Amino acid sequence: MKKILVAALAVFAGAAVLQARDVTGSVKCGKEKLSGVIVSDGSSFAVTGKNGKFKMDIADDADFVYVITPAGYTAQYGSGNPVFYIPAEGNDRFDFELVRTSDSKDYTIVAIADPQTLHEKHFAKFERTGLPDLYATVDSCKEEGLTVGITLGDICWDSMNMYPAYREAISKTGIPFYPVIGNHDHQKDLKGDHNTSSAYRETFGPENYAFGIGDDYVIVLDNIIYDTQKKYVEGYAGSVLAWVKGLLEHIPETSHLFIAQHAPFIYWFKDYSYAKDGEKLLELVKGRQVTFLSGHTHINNNFDIATGISECNVAAICGTWWIADHCNDGTPGGYKVFSMKDGKLSSYYKSVGHDKDFQVEIFNPGQSPLHPNGVVANVWDYDPSWTVEWFQDGKPMGPMEQVLDYSPIFIRELNAVYKDKGKKTPEYKKPRPNIHYFLAEPDQYARTVTVVVKAGDGRQWKYDVDMKGYVDVQAHRGGAGLMPENTVTAMKNALDLGVNTLELDLQVSADGQVVVSHDAYMHSRYATRPDGSDVRPDDPKEYIYTMPYDSVAMYDTGLKKSTVWPEKACVPEHKPLASELLDFTESYAREHGMTMPRYNIEIKSKVGKTEGKNWPEYHEFVDRCVELLLSKGLGDRLVIQSFDVRALNYMHEKYPQLVLSYLVDKDDTDFDAYMSLLDFTPEWLSPHYTNTDAELCRKAWDRGMKIVPWTADAPDDIKRLVDLKVDAIISNYPDRVLKITRGF
Repeated sequence: MKKILVAALAVFAGAAVLQARDVTGSVKCGKEKLSGVIVSDGSSFAVTGKNGKFKMDIADDADFVYVITPAGYTAQYGSGNPVFYIPAEGNDRFDFELVRTSDSKDYTIVAIADPQTLHEKHFAKFERTGLPDLYATVDSCKEEGLTVGITLGDICWDSMNMYPAYREAISKTGIPFYPVIGNHDHQKDLKGDHNTSSAYRETFGPENYAFGIGDDYVIVLDNIIYDTQKKYVEGYAGSVLAWVKGLLEHIPETSHLFIAQHAPFIYWFKDYSYAKDGEKLLELVKGRQVTFLSGHTHINNNFDIATGISECNVAAICGTWWIADHCNDGTPGGYKVFSMKDGKLSSYYKSVGHDKDFQVEIFNPGQSPLHPNGVVANVWDYDPSWTVEWFQDGKPMGPMEQVLDYSPIFIRELNAVYKDKGKKTPEYKKPRPNIHYFLAEPDQYARTVTVVVKAGDGRQWKYDVDMKGYVDVQAHRGGAGLMPENTVTAMKNALDLGVNTLELDLQVSADGQVVVSHDAYMHSRYATRPDGSDVRPDDPKEYIYTMPYDSVAMYDTGLKKSTVWPEKACVPEHKPLASELLDFTESYAREHGMTMPRYNIEIKSKVGKTEGKNWPEYHEFVDRCVELLLSKGLGDRLVIQSFDVRALNYMHEKYPQLVLSYLVDKDDTDFDAYMSLLDFTPEWLSPHYTNTDAELCRKAWDRGMKIVPWTADAPDDIKRLVDLKVDAIISNYPDRVLKITRGF
């Protein structure tokens, strides 16, 4: 048995020898013979001697022999990428002629990600937008000194016939521009990692390589383990890790490493998990200063991974695959510029079509779909060294809250291409939330919010936001034209739409429960009895105040088709308790990362012969409702409205902490007359929209009141009110108001 084992080992050893072959070569720059230059075949390494020569055993299946070009040199790059490699097949001698660059320790790296052109139309847009911007930036950087470029993968979009156009265009930068292989640079009609990257190798050379610059190194890795088009893994193959390990034996530990790859190292949207076998790569670079450069996601984020190790995941220069200027996380299409000066690394994101100082977009209240009551800053190049702070009316409020959000600018760009033309938006192009958004939630009555963004390198941006510069969109009864009125379903839909304020009405049941309902009785417009019979217009009225809440809740108020609002969805619903509804909306907003909603709540007391019988007397009505509402701790997010001047005067006297809104009937048009009925001036005046004109707005504002017309549903009426610059609009169709005020 022992003899058999020894014989077998001898066979395997012989096989290993047969898999390698001896080669020789040299590295020169003109007459200069370059010593100490690292040479590799993708698995093993050699170093040139004093005479610039090397010899090594290369693997029989090696694709290339190539040099790790040392700092101060590069390979010929006029063809569109540095040719630092020679095909291994058919060659036993490898002589490399390098080009002198600069001995400067200062340098600039321009990194673009995902040009991803599918066809000539895409490339034509690249030539009109991204490339001229890139050329200008590179020219500016070259004036400062040594500059190189790198494309972080997805040079094309499965269409390798676009490679020649890319190489020709990128050669016009006039600098060495290095490639990285991406998943779309693999041939989707083939199978296997090596086979599918053959066209890339034929065009650009090896997938894993490196070059020196200043005192540092850029290491380019293939971190797409590809099988077929839909089957690939983002991570590090064993052969790649072995190559990195061998390379690092030749690189000083004091050198800063840029590891350029297509897919990110860390995925914040996957619970901050690493790419496959990422922890093994971390172990190899432990103790070094490392910056990962990646693309692939078409979003922009910067992270600290470990001590001295960070990642810049660079957004796509193609925006959203050439159909929108922003990427779908809200980052403008662009690229990243890194500068090493006096041993200190700095960087900035360069948005295509903007100067390099363009680093923040501010969204006023009413614009953010998730945070309509807040001021949101989109700080796409944020990293942990940055600060984002805010002030309310000059008072420091501290750091803004880092939140998930979407870009309303991108949503409008996308809708212009798809939704507004009746087209379906492809799933991969839909808006994606990101964590580079920052939220300030000012008081409802703040006048000015100031946002101050400071980068780690000292750059600073300041923005003043006029809090009167938006319309408070209020969903009447939760949006009665869309969903069953005054129900949990309606309020949820309104929150999902991104309204500022939920408008609702309160009644009281026989057992003293506060119920969400506009009508004092079960209206034939929507109600179905527990036995399934319809409530009809000529039936005796079934008053909520005459029924215990358990009985009220048994009526369905959502299934009946509406003749008033034909678009209303027909779904099972009931009249909820106010406590139940408010608890739901507060929890729903909190759990879904939304700003907490505002409420405009009407107490439906009224003068009538059966007051105290079919609905509560106004003192009781007010006390029961206000006691409940104050218990919810809504603060200045709560406004209480009423047509009943008795109730308003009573609340003003008994509950001076409340913000009150005076609802004015459509037939009341004499401002002085109806205002004289109040013992005070309320914070809000809420007239019928047909009575709202410039004169009424002026009178209200002169008295210090916000003007909040009800209930405008037609687009022309909404536009007229917006042009008047009213403070808020109450509508049964809040989606229509948002389309006008927000753009989507």
